[in-house]
Amino acid sequence: MSSHDLQEPLRKIQTFSDLIIKGEAANLSSKGLNYFERMRKSAERMQNLIDDLLAYSRTSSPDKTLECISLEQLMQEIKEEIAEELLQQDARVEILHSENLSIINYQFRQLLYNLISNSLKFKKADTPPVITISASLFNGRIAGMNPELRYQALSFEDNGIGFDQKHAGKIFEVFQRLHTKDTYEGTGIGLSIVKKIVDNHEGLITAESTPGLGAKFTIYLPVRP
Repeated sequence: MSSHDLQEPLRKIQTFSDLIIKGEAANLSSKGLNYFERMRKSAERMQNLIDDLLAYSRTSSPDKTLECISLEQLMQEIKEEIAEELLQQDARVEILHSENLSIINYQFRQLLYNLISNSLKFKKADTPPVITISASLFNGRIAGMNPELRYQALSFEDNGIGFDQKHAGKIFEVFQRLHTKDTYEGTGIGLSIVKKIVDNHEGLITAESTPGLGAKFTIYLPVRP
């Protein structure tokens, strides 16, 4: 109900600003057109923020039914959904090794989509994005793991701009951004959603990066019987 109340006036702002820009451009000064264009972009950012907040709230759903699905199948479906964006950026998404995952299907789809979108957003200007994904059983131990469980490790590695490792924890916090919105668009919620979904699976997520050398996210999921 709240999202509807927020979005309805926002849609009207977007609709009327578009109508003015398209139909009344000849009657406006260049400064007036610039103001309307900036208003339209602000409304678009607000729409994206509402959408991301809704996605974040949905991760708190009590429905946590687990399904056994292969990583390769999930990724193939997601790649088909974002095929146009991958083509525009000349991006490659490669699955090096697949495993069957015991996951909350709709949530994990959102997780995969967010991680891929993050890599595409923070690509190098002169280098086509390459994202490599692999899954395997994890035989080690890291802080926070249940010693009575076995874990799968899913790694997502890209060749983008990377980030300073000191910010590795900050990037999973809601509304935290390492860049201004003028440099890279976004709401600062995408990776927070990823972290919340990993928590819902009783798993762990880590981030490793060096500026200019890409980023690597590793998700550890308990192996379900």
